Amino acid sequence: MKQQFIRLFLLLIACAGMQTTSAQSLQKLERLLNKQIRQEMKEHLRTRGSSDDTLTLIRPFAIKDSTLTVTIKGVTPGSEGYWVEEQAVPLRLLRSLGKDGMLLFNTSKLVERKMIQYYDGEETETTDKVPHFWLHITGGKKDEQLFQQLLELLEEAGYTVTAYEPWM
Repeated sequence: MKQQFIRLFLLLIACAGMQTTSAQSLQKLERLLNKQIRQEMKEHLRTRGSSDDTLTLIRPFAIKDSTLTVTIKGVTPGSEGYWVEEQAVPLRLLRSLGKDGMLLFNTSKLVERKMIQYYDGEETETTDKVPHFWLHITGGKKDEQLFQQLLELLEEAGYTVTAYEPWM
């Protein structure tokens, strides 16, 4: 009886340790995404000056209840308008990490994306379902390193996400 209690106690400690590691990995993932997007936004402004083509982080990357969220505002060059994109994806739906101009997570199911567009004095709001989650991060010169860090942190947190074919 005493041995069973000790085994159960050790199992609970091991499980608690795994949850702590998972939570720490998700916090690191969140920090890495926010650091990278802020660096890229800063670099973009530095190299293009007061270019029309800008992104603003409205709500930074956050992971809460195993769901990754972000809200980005963009200004389209040569227009008086802007758009706001609100994204959320349960981490369990992440299937692969790829790049199509910028990094994105492909998902195993369609996920909801909310868009607000303001042009010529009119605002329209749409919600659609898409098979990906745009990170709005290009990765620049260090994209392969960033790519590997993202995959490793997700794996440490207990999520299996593969590299999209061009990265394999």
